[in-house]
Amino acid sequence: MLTITFKNVGHGDTIILEWQNDRDENEIGIIDCHLKNGKSNLAIDHIIRNSYEKIRFVILSHPHTDHFSGFPSLLEFCRKNRIQIERFWHTAAYNDTFLGDLVSKITPDDFFDSCVSRRRDKNTLKGLFEKIHRLYNSCLDHLNKQLVVIQIPHHGSNHSHFDDFWLKIPNRKEVSAIVSVGGQIYGLPKKEVIEFFDKNYKEIHSTNFVGGFKEYFKNKQHKVREMLNQDVSSPFYIYDNHFLKKRTSPIDYDKNFECGEKKIKIEENGFLSIETKS
Repeated sequence: MLTITFKNVGHGDTIILEWQNDRDENEIGIIDCHLKNGKSNLAIDHIIRNSYEKIRFVILSHPHTDHFSGFPSLLEFCRKNRIQIERFWHTAAYNDTFLGDLVSKITPDDFFDSCVSRRRDKNTLKGLFEKIHRLYNSCLDHLNKQLVVIQIPHHGSNHSHFDDFWLKIPNRKEVSAIVSVGGQIYGLPKKEVIEFFDKNYKEIHSTNFVGGFKEYFKNKQHKVREMLNQDVSSPFYIYDNHFLKKRTSPIDYDKNFECGEKKIKIEENGFLSIETKS
């Protein structure tokens, strides 16, 4: 079984993947690492709580602050505690070969300037890349090509969404979608993106009840009844409506809600369940 945990870090990503290898040993991989409230590193807390001594892989999906702010402290924690990181993958290499003729015009500072705007964030990103001494290009040893869950790109931004791509997924009606998003000024996720995945995929979940997700689902009580009749395992608009009722009476759908950590469990037969943890 593979377990994917979306840590509740607000607007950003800290995603933990866990499974057992052929020797029944617990393994862990980490995709992105964002500090909650600029302070708490929930990836470190997870490693300590579960006594991990090795990390199979770490991935930086892209160099935005809400995806890398926790990496410096995570790497330092692993160094001090002799926790081995087998692979570090990222999509942000300043590569002379790839840039070709542009390399004479674009400096490494230009690259960092294009990723983040604040000086403090640029320095953090520069320091992070200085700590990465070895880049791995190999794939994981075992990959199951059965698609059962996808993450909606870039917190549900309409600028990162392309209908044609997602409509090419052959088994999309069997695939659950999740968007990782917190409170921010951009209104993410966008309502039209949420509507697309609700209509074209099995079910859709969000880490928090904000933006276009809130706008689209706040008046969708018929969707709750429909999903209950289909006996779907814990979609957001069933489980988290129950979750919210424990905290507000009646539910004020005009408010944003922090709905807690999302944990996805994928069995070997492809069965998927999603839990919300406060």
